[in-house]
Amino acid sequence: MNKTLRVRMRMGMRLISSHSYHEIGKLGKHLNKGRIKLILNNVLFLGSSTQTIVGRPIVPDAAVHAVVEEHALDAKVIIFKKKRRKNYRRTKGHRQELTKLRITDIQGIEKPEKIVTEKPTKFGEKKPEKVPVTA
Repeated sequence: MNKTLRVRMRMGMRLISSHSYHEIGKLGKHLNKGRIKLILNNVLFLGSSTQTIVGRPIVPDAAVHAVVEEHALDAKVIIFKKKRRKNYRRTKGHRQELTKLRITDIQGIEKPEKIVTEKPTKFGEKKPEKVPVTA
């Protein structure tokens, strides 16, 4: 990518970017039924609940894997120019091309462990008591 995009990314996050439309091209409509996999390897900072890595300027061996979900157009923007008393009026407009990405994986840092918590019991329910077994 030629332009820099600095965004805080998390697993499963959806991101709308106007930067990568032409670099990716419209291949998404032809390959894998619209699914192109991207590897974004210019990672500046990585962090988790237990570890933080700051790149100088980038973090080595770090990558963010993303999948292109769709290409779309933004809302129309109208540009109107006028010079008063000169009979000069120009109207132009355009729609910005956007690419919707979904983050599938972040490499370069340990994966957070999923903590399983017990569901709180409803008020009035009694927990079954553990009965010691005697041999």
